Amino acid sequence: MTRNICIIAIVCAIVGPVGLGLTLGGAQAATNMRVAMHPEKIQMGAGYDGAQVLLTGKVPADARALVRVVGPAEHSRLKEKGRALGVLWMNMGSVEITDAPNVFLLYLPGKGEDIPGAGGVPEAGLQGLRKQVKIVAEDADTDALFDEFVKLKEKSGLYGTFADAIQYGPAEGDLKPFKATLALPASLPQGSYAVQVLVVANGAVTASDDLVLEAHEVGLPSWISTFAFNHGTLYGIFAVVVALIAGLLTGIIFRGEGGAH
Repeated sequence: MTRNICIIAIVCAIVGPVGLGLTLGGAQAATNMRVAMHPEKIQMGAGYDGAQVLLTGKVPADARALVRVVGPAEHSRLKEKGRALGVLWMNMGSVEITDAPNVFLLYLPGKGEDIPGAGGVPEAGLQGLRKQVKIVAEDADTDALFDEFVKLKEKSGLYGTFADAIQYGPAEGDLKPFKATLALPASLPQGSYAVQVLVVANGAVTASDDLVLEAHEVGLPSWISTFAFNHGTLYGIFAVVVALIAGLLTGIIFRGEGGAH
């Protein structure tokens, strides 16, 4: 029996209200970076299709900046699907993944040549994330499972690495200004996110500064979420009624046009 790992389902429970603390050895809080972020809050209405956040600040002239957007840790339960007897695809077991952030976005300077090494500091990217994520599975390669988990997250837009997202200005004494444009996905869940600015010099993170980005639903999406959470039964009935009306209207439209072709 051969087993090809394939993640087919996921149920997540957020276990902390604040961003997951991804730590890097030797990094200290920066006191001279003077990082500013705009906007500090994102409102996600019915027309929300992603957003851009602008970071500005200064780093030492001989260093560079990396930026990460990290969401709350979550507990994921997944199904592992494999090929039994080389023919049939079926469930082979369950997988639990803990201490993985629901969002992990890394923004780099340059044209992408540093992406495999996360800007020259592998622990700042997925390699560092892998060290803290816990995976429980029976008779399975946990590293392969982590890769599949990352692919699933990347497909949904919640994990990603972006090149050429940070630009520098001319040095001003011992410091140089930088500007980072953070593209956030349309699939971003509402919540609080840690925006981490990392100062990199000589292949190591020498300082860091953390900001908090708030993302909240407003308008119709907020009303629907509140209605579903506080009135689950009524929301279920409402959803069924809407689906029935949509089906009836579709049938009337096609019937009026002489049927589908």
